[in-house]
Amino acid sequence: MKGTMTVQDLTAIPSVPNRGSTTSWAIHYTPFLDAATGGLADGLIYGMQNANTGWHFFGGEKSPPEQLLSSDDSTLSQSSVQFLQESLGSLFGLQGPAHQKLVSAWSGIMGFTSDTLPLVGKLPSALTGRDGQGEWFSGGYNGYGMPSAWLAGESLGLMILGQSPKEYLPEAYLISEERLRERLSVTRSMEYLSEA
Repeated sequence: MKGTMTVQDLTAIPSVPNRGSTTSWAIHYTPFLDAATGGLADGLIYGMQNANTGWHFFGGEKSPPEQLLSSDDSTLSQSSVQFLQESLGSLFGLQGPAHQKLVSAWSGIMGFTSDTLPLVGKLPSALTGRDGQGEWFSGGYNGYGMPSAWLAGESLGLMILGQSPKEYLPEAYLISEERLRERLSVTRSMEYLSEA
């Protein structure tokens, strides 16, 4: 599934505080199809604020299903960008994009796992079918890459160096043959999809 990210500058608006060192957002809502535009809103908006610049990194999706399910991340959904600008503004009681500055926008492909947890650690040769011992992975953030990837990447770097991961990395994120076999098998993945 493709997601859209924006960087928005609301620093010129005095009523918008800088909470970058304390707050991140994950806003869940009922997914909906906009009959007028054909845009499918996926039910999740996520964001964080850069404590130094005050810029908001705000992501989500509202685009036609063929764009949402496309694996081509070289294209950008303008309807998603507009939706994200409107959504961020509404969090702070702003009407319209008059005071908002779009700094940048991009799209990316999101990875999902059947146990809904990221994968972080060394890939076992039983999974890869290769004899090498140097394959490591961090991914499958289930739409929460912005708040999770940086910290998971830091822990992965420590593990590659032979050190313990950071204490804030949940143990449930770690790759193990047991987790791969019991919770991330093809069978379990198909069950997960049928439950959704």
